Amino acid sequence: MKVAYIDSSVVVGLMFSEIETQSLEKRLMKFDELISSNLLEAEVMSAAVREGVPLEHAVKLIKSVSLYYASSDLIEELRRVFKIDYIRGADAYHLACALALDPTAEELYFSSTDKKQMAIASSLGFKPV
Repeated sequence: MKVAYIDSSVVVGLMFSEIETQSLEKRLMKFDELISSNLLEAEVMSAAVREGVPLEHAVKLIKSVSLYYASSDLIEELRRVFKIDYIRGADAYHLACALALDPTAEELYFSSTDKKQMAIASSLGFKPV
């Protein structure tokens, strides 16, 4: 089964049909499952309200993604992220959740529109979408 962890920036880009995410959308269709942390809900809905996009559209996109709820702390995963470089908290949280799902970074692919987050994901061993 081919699974990709997607950062909220990917879903926000798809919601706004941004040019940079159009080719990414085609690549994402090749995956059996897309997964993200439950932080995705707040980030996507916030962007929708900010930009005047109907919440129903945001919710439809959110429901197309399997949500991961961390059942324990992510301190060790966050240490691995911050050992590489500084990154904003929400971006670090997404990377830590991906590590919690795949500690060896051998199975999951990772996708974000943020270049720094993708560089850290690559340093952790995740394959890009």
